[in-house]
Order: sequence, then C-alpha cells, then structure tokens
Amino acid sequence: VFYQDLTIPKQIFEVNFFGQLSLTQALLPAMLTTSKVVGGKIVNMSSVCGTGTGSHGNSIYCASKHAVEAWSAALRTELEAFNVDVTTIRAGATCGVPAVAAPCGAT
Repeated sequence: VFYQDLTIPKQIFEVNFFGQLSLTQALLPAMLTTSKVVGGKIVNMSSVCGTGTGSHGNSIYCASKHAVEAWSAALRTELEAFNVDVTTIRAGATCGVPAVAAPCGAT
C-alpha cells in the first residue's frame, strides 16, 4: 500500500501469479491431448498468506498468493472434466525452522 509507484507490486504479481498462469497456458494444450487417457496434474505454488489471513507488511505478496488460490480453485473445476487435477501447495514457516524472510508475519 505504501509504494509510490506500482513497479514492485507488478513484479510480485508477475512472478507469483502471471508466471504460473503463463506456464500453465503453454503446457495445457499438450496436457489436454493425453489427459483423458493418462490424466494430468498441475501444481501451483501458493502460501499460507494466500488463504485470506494476511499479515502486516505483506499485503501485495498476500494478494498475489490469494490470486493463485482463487485461480487454482476455478481451474480445478474447469479441468475436472478433462481428467486434469490441480493441486495448490501452501508453503509457510515451519516450527523450529526459521523462515528466510519471515513471510506472513512469522518470526
């Protein structure tokens, strides 16, 4: 919220959301040609911040991960008929293991 311009927020969304979207768009046509027979799986990286809890100082990061959560949920229902499963991994700090950048307010 405190950014003077949108350069950094756009970069965060570009990596966290649009990167995954672009890769999925590139691979999905090939997946759909074989998915009825062998199935398929898309794995998206999210964060515990994307589940709506939010945290102080991480609003843009949390928003980008929430976008991944919402898109993954919608994609899951859209691709179910094609035998393609969508899994979302919600990474977060682990007890006893310090987080590199203390994401989502972890200490």
